[in-house]
Amino acid sequence: MKLLKTGDAKAVYRELSGIIKGYVVTEPACKKFSIDLTCNPDEIKDSHEKIKIYNTIDDFTLDEIREILKDFKLKETGNFFVDRIIATDDEEIYEKLLPLKKHCEIVHLTMQQDNLEKQGKQVVFINYEPKVAEILPEYILSDFIVNRSALKKIFEIFLLLEKFPGFNEFIIESNISEEIINEIFMFNDKIEPDSPAIRERKENLKNFKDFVYEELNEINSEILKRVDEEEIKIGGRELLEMNANIQNVSELDIFKKIIKDVIDEHIKKISEKFKIPPAKLSEIFEKNYPPEVNEDEIKFLLNKINSEILEEEHGFKVKLARKLAGKEDFLKSAYEKIIELDKILAVIKFYRENNCNLPKISESNKALYFKNAKNLFLEKEPVIPVTYSLGGELETKKAAILTGANSGGKTTLLKTILQMQILAQGGLPVSSEYYEFPLVDEIYFLSKHAGTLNAGAFERTLKDISKILVSGKKKIVLIDELESITEPGAAARMVSSILEMLSEKDDFAVVVTHLSEDILKHIGECVRVDGITATGLDENLNLIVDRQPKFNTIGKSTPELIVEKLYRKSGAGDAERRVYERILGKMKER
Repeated sequence: MKLLKTGDAKAVYRELSGIIKGYVVTEPACKKFSIDLTCNPDEIKDSHEKIKIYNTIDDFTLDEIREILKDFKLKETGNFFVDRIIATDDEEIYEKLLPLKKHCEIVHLTMQQDNLEKQGKQVVFINYEPKVAEILPEYILSDFIVNRSALKKIFEIFLLLEKFPGFNEFIIESNISEEIINEIFMFNDKIEPDSPAIRERKENLKNFKDFVYEELNEINSEILKRVDEEEIKIGGRELLEMNANIQNVSELDIFKKIIKDVIDEHIKKISEKFKIPPAKLSEIFEKNYPPEVNEDEIKFLLNKINSEILEEEHGFKVKLARKLAGKEDFLKSAYEKIIELDKILAVIKFYRENNCNLPKISESNKALYFKNAKNLFLEKEPVIPVTYSLGGELETKKAAILTGANSGGKTTLLKTILQMQILAQGGLPVSSEYYEFPLVDEIYFLSKHAGTLNAGAFERTLKDISKILVSGKKKIVLIDELESITEPGAAARMVSSILEMLSEKDDFAVVVTHLSEDILKHIGECVRVDGITATGLDENLNLIVDRQPKFNTIGKSTPELIVEKLYRKSGAGDAERRVYERILGKMKER
């Protein structure tokens, strides 16, 4: 925006930039998008070449990519903590492990160290140079897993672009294969393998203890049932011995067998449900009467199974982390490419929907010429295209006065010139059949002010204009009705002086004015007069305006036609009709 030297020019830039931003899909690309104006012809040519390459993408693929881009973003991993202990007895290795302390527990082993494995956590003992992929694979995996949906979108887009030539920068690296991406999708947001088998085991762990107690109730019921079914005969001696030595009925062989058989049957049932070998479950019930759950054994068993699951998960993580080690920058790099892709595809979409073309840099900066250009700010259809020229073969003069009908399109033409130049020096396509443009260092646009300004405002405006005139840089100057800042007589002389000085510097300039006849009295042939003319009234008494400026022609103003419109609309016996008739007669006098 350094080339734009006035607030009015910058306002047009922002509105124009907003139109192209409307074609951007992702929020990050929208925030980063800008039209970067340059005076460097090589940068403009490079931009044109890039646009030509991307314009080879067919409409279907373009829309498919833009659909994939919806909701595309990278998530922040944030701080994660893994329920894992990494232990070492080596002081040097311990120091190297400390940076990982915010992600897991780091322990320096001593003779007094408690048995870590009894804590129910996964423990990794190392006495070698630590490799992050092996001891804390989550450190590598987290970005990839949290952003697996974005990664999938990146992969899909890269595959779509592979079939077009010239897109090497967007072809996915061979070391991030589809197979690796599929493996990444086997993990959940907690960076845990999300296989059905592991999910089932974890779910079983949650229900294990409750199920064991349910089985205990069934065990007690079953024991009583079987005792009732047994015909147990006990001799006198046996009864005396029982009374003397047996403190629990379960010590009798017959009861021992019943209790053991029932418990073994239910252990088998638990084993089948939770897929735990019966041998590991043999101590979960106390084999007396009534049987009880061995809470210590349950806790030990659950910790052991949990450790096995963690170890299995760790193995999956390590395997994938080894494949991704050294590729941590891939996501960031691919993300930046995707954001740039979104921006350039927005330009292509803008290019096609507005029937744009790539402009041509004028040789020796001698011409500003466009053919059938459309103002992008006009929303009502149809937008009438206009052709205009400053310098070059069509019209050699680079400074012009633009005259004509009110609401005829004079201000619109100034903004069209400004739009075209901003897009052209931004290396972008323009909304015209053809545009030959000069490379300028400065662009000025002064919009018209409502009413006559006071002396202080006039002085400030004059100072601003003097800065334009003393600048020795190549420039385009667009001024809209400067006469509004002072009296008409003084304004005509001032405008003529400004145009003469701009012409002497060989700058491009267009000044909109209603004082053309007065200005021409004070200026030589170095300045051209162009006109936009209202040609009459249509059948509905609306103004008919030829919005195509005519070179070397003073534009016909509209007041006479507006009076005629009011005259023709008034009734035959209306007193106001006689007023309009008299005014119209005076206006037609020459």
